[in-house]
Amino acid sequence: MKTNLPEAQRQDSRLPTFPSIEVAERELFAMRDESLRWVDEFARNKGRELKYEPDALASLEDLYFEQWDGSFAARLRRNRPTFEFAMGMFLGAVAVGEHRAAWTIYESPFAKNHFGIAVRRRNSTVVLNSLGSRWDRRPRNERRRLLRRMYDRFFAAD
Repeated sequence: MKTNLPEAQRQDSRLPTFPSIEVAERELFAMRDESLRWVDEFARNKGRELKYEPDALASLEDLYFEQWDGSFAARLRRNRPTFEFAMGMFLGAVAVGEHRAAWTIYESPFAKNHFGIAVRRRNSTVVLNSLGSRWDRRPRNERRRLLRRMYDRFFAAD
């Protein structure tokens, strides 16, 4: 199996740092809860209601692209990082709500005291706060359904 240790170290070094896993759990779960409240309110303010079900992932991604479509005006809008983090939390909440995963804290084996919030299913762990940014520039996302594809890949029914 080929690994890319320097890339793993680079990515994990971007995760937030905490003095212990207990502190990380408390802080990251609080961030998750606040992020989910924020995205619910953001969607309501845009005339959308997000239900915690797989089909809502496409609606959330549509809302993202309505806000940040690559135009000059979109580049000036704030909240993109907040929204992108919330997209990951929403993906996790849908997976947990559908009984396909469980919330967990990921402790990096590559970067000491760096932690992420994740969902785990069997032998797979998806670190949600490292899903990335600039979804409008993601390869293979022309149809703008990356969140749903991620859900289907990691959490689809057996």
